[in-house]
Amino acid sequence: MSNGTKHIKWGVIFILLGLFLILINVGVLDLGRVFWVLMALIVIWAGIKMLRRQRAHREKYRFFTEPDDAMIVTSGDINYSSVFGDVHIKVEGNELSGGCANNVFGDIFVDIASVETVKGTGQLDLNTVFGDIVLRLPPELAYRIKGTSVFGSLSLPEHRKYHGKVYVSPDFDKVSNRLTINVSQVFGDIEIVH
Repeated sequence: MSNGTKHIKWGVIFILLGLFLILINVGVLDLGRVFWVLMALIVIWAGIKMLRRQRAHREKYRFFTEPDDAMIVTSGDINYSSVFGDVHIKVEGNELSGGCANNVFGDIFVDIASVETVKGTGQLDLNTVFGDIVLRLPPELAYRIKGTSVFGSLSLPEHRKYHGKVYVSPDFDKVSNRLTINVSQVFGDIEIVH
């Protein structure tokens, strides 16, 4: 997480805390009731997080071994948006020009392991709110990933984890066949696998 993002996050937290204190002091909110509601929400959030992590782990490996449920893309360009449901995309051709997949309240699984050539802009954008993103890359593809994760994590094939940074594969600047990946999510995890 960058220094500027930390300051923004803490600034928002202090503003919300101040608003709660004002509402409690003017008698709009009852401190005891607010405390117990917040505790209940934290417990519910933790339970949902545990269930989602288990489901995403099982689903990730099932998706890559049984691609029959996937939306098959042969044109080399991914463009898909969804609300309430998981998105499964598998590129079957050996070329990819880029594209975008967006989802709210669901996971995004994208398998581009068969891609050998990146054409055009070579930019893939994956965005989700309340869901995980799993992206399967071919091992020999050069890539740059800019990941933004709010209340989640981003992990790379080499088991590196980071928040809000850019990762560039070692050969990215040396080759023309490369892919730029922008991933962002709120309340979920991002995982890049080979």
